[in-house]
Amino acid sequence: MTQRFMLCLLFLFCLTSVEGQEFKFGRVSTAELAETSDSVFGDVAAKVIYQRIKLDYGSDIEIHERVKIYNKEGFEHSNWEIIFDDISHLKAYTYNLENGVIQKTQVTKESIFRENVYGDYEITKITFPNVKEGSVIELSYKVDIGRLSVLPIQKRIPIKNFRFVVQNVQRWMEFKQNPNFPLQLVEEEQGKKKVVVYTGKDVPPIEDAPNVNNMDNYKGKLYIKYKNENEDEKWGRLTNSFNRAFWFGQRLKEKPFFKNDINDIIKDRTDSLAMAKDIYTFVKNRMVYNGEYGLGSYGLKEVYKTKNGDKADINLLLTFILRWAGFKANPMVIGCKHKGEVLFAEIRSFNATVSALQLGDDFYLLDASERFGNFGQIPVDLMNGYGLIIRDDGTSISYPTETRALSVSRSSISAVLDVDTNTINGTSKSQFTNYLAWEYRTEAEEEDTENIADALESGYDLLTINNFTEEDIDDSERPVVISYDFSYEDAFEEINGDLYVAPFLFLGKTENEFNEEKRLYPIDIEYPYLENYSINFVIPEGYQVMSLPEGKKVTIENEIGSLVYICSASETNIQVGLTVKLNYSLIPAEYYEGLRSLFAEYVEIAKSKIVLTKS
Repeated sequence: MTQRFMLCLLFLFCLTSVEGQEFKFGRVSTAELAETSDSVFGDVAAKVIYQRIKLDYGSDIEIHERVKIYNKEGFEHSNWEIIFDDISHLKAYTYNLENGVIQKTQVTKESIFRENVYGDYEITKITFPNVKEGSVIELSYKVDIGRLSVLPIQKRIPIKNFRFVVQNVQRWMEFKQNPNFPLQLVEEEQGKKKVVVYTGKDVPPIEDAPNVNNMDNYKGKLYIKYKNENEDEKWGRLTNSFNRAFWFGQRLKEKPFFKNDINDIIKDRTDSLAMAKDIYTFVKNRMVYNGEYGLGSYGLKEVYKTKNGDKADINLLLTFILRWAGFKANPMVIGCKHKGEVLFAEIRSFNATVSALQLGDDFYLLDASERFGNFGQIPVDLMNGYGLIIRDDGTSISYPTETRALSVSRSSISAVLDVDTNTINGTSKSQFTNYLAWEYRTEAEEEDTENIADALESGYDLLTINNFTEEDIDDSERPVVISYDFSYEDAFEEINGDLYVAPFLFLGKTENEFNEEKRLYPIDIEYPYLENYSINFVIPEGYQVMSLPEGKKVTIENEIGSLVYICSASETNIQVGLTVKLNYSLIPAEYYEGLRSLFAEYVEIAKSKIVLTKS
C-alpha cells in the first residue's frame, strides 16, 4: 500500500470523524465564544460554526445553524430571513462570554416578524438580541415541506461544519453537485438503506465578482435528481414534451392565416437569405413586443391579429411563417442569464423562445421581438450557454447561444494643439456595429442628441462638444455613426517649454477594471468586441517631437484577445493607433491573468505622454 494512499485514507478518516460529530443545540462552548479568528479563513467578520439540514422526504425539513460573530462587520449576520412559509418549532438564542461565564439570551416573539411577500406567502424575519463582538447565535426550526429539488450549500460567510441528512430516500433519487463549483463533500456510510448523509468541512464563502453572468451558476449546491437515466433519453423526452405541447409544437401546425401578406414578400424570390431577412423584418415591424419572455403561445392567429405578444408569441410566429415559406426553421428554447445556466433536461430550466433558421450548414438565431436587434442577433441576456433547438421530427440540437461575431467601435480623430490657449481642438467620427450599435440605439431612444453630447462631456469638466450628429440611427441593418467637433481645454502640460500630451486625449481607459488578484469564475464581457482608435495630431508650428511612447503588442494565449498600439511621427503630424480585441463573450477564469495584464498595458499606454519640444 503506497504512502500516498495511506495519507488519503488518514485524511478521509480525520475528515469524516470531525464532520460526523453532532453539534447539540444549546451546547455552545467557551472556546467557541473566546475565539477571535478562524484558523482557515482568517479575519472573516463571521462564520457558520455548524449547519445541519435534515430532510424527511415527503414530510418536513429541520434546520439547525450556529453562527460566530467576530466583529461589528459581522453584525449583519444576526438579522435573519427565513424564506420558508409556515415554520414551526422555532428556537433562537444569543450567547456571550462575560467574566468567563456563558450568558444566554433567548429570542422572544418581539424580535420575530412576519412579512408578506406576495399573495398569502410570508417570510419570517428574526433580530437576535444582545449581539456583540464575539457572540454566538443559534437557531433551529422546522418547515412542513416534504419536497426539495436543490439545496444551496454556500453562504456569504464560510461554513466550518456542514451536515445534510436525507431520510426516506426514494429509489429514483440521485444526488448531484453543481458541476461549475463542486465542493469537497463526503457521503457517510449508513446502516439504514433509506438514509443518506453528506458532510463537509471548511466550505468557502460565496465571493462576489464583477463581470459574472449569474453568481447562482457558481454556488455550491446539491441537486436531487432521477438516477440511472440515459442523458440522451432525458433530452429526447423533453423534446417530445415540447413538440406535443399545445402551447408549443402544436401551435406550429395550425392552418396558415398569413398567406396573403407573406405571398407578396416571397413571390418570385430566388435568394433564400434575402427572403428570410425580409420575412424576419416583416414580423419585427408588424409586431409590438410586450416586454415579457415566455416559452410558448396560446394562439398565434390571435397574436398575429392583435400585433402584440411576448417573446415566445412573436418568435413562434416567425418560425411558423419561415416553415410555411419552405425554410428549415425551428423554435429554440433558452434559459436567460438571470435564470441561470441550463444543467438538466427539464422544462423549468428554460424561460424564453427564439427562432433557429438553418441555411445550408449555417444557423441563424433570430429574435423578431427586439426593435433594435438585427437578423442573426438575440439579446445579450439570452446569450447564456446552450439552448435547445426543438425540431419537428422529434430530434433536438444543443446549440451555443453566444455569438462569435465582433461588435466593432472605430473612432477617427483629428486634433490640433493650440499652444497659446493650452487647448486641443478637433473633430471625431465614430462607428458602432452589432451589439454596440444595438446598445447605442436603445440609449438614443430615451435621450435626444443634446443629452448624449452632454453625457460625453460629463466626465471631463473642460471638454466642450459642438455640432453633434447621428447617422443611420433608425436602420438596424447599418452601423451607427456619430460625429462631433470638440474643444478640450487644459489638454496638455507645459514643463520647461516642452509639451506633454496624452496619446488618447479624453478617450480610452485610465483604470483597469480587471483588478482582482485572483479569479474564481469565468469573465462575462457580454459579446466579442474590437475597439479601435486612430488619432492624428497636427504638430504646432515651432515644435518637433522629442519622444513618443513605444509601440506595444500584447496577446492572450489561444486567441482570447490582443492589443496593438502604434505611435509614429512625421515632420508635421503624429499618428496614434490602438486596437483592442476580445474574441469570446465568456472567457474562462484561467485566462484572467492574461486579461488583467492586457488592460494594465492599456492603462499604462493611456497614461504615457507624447513629448514635443521647441524646434
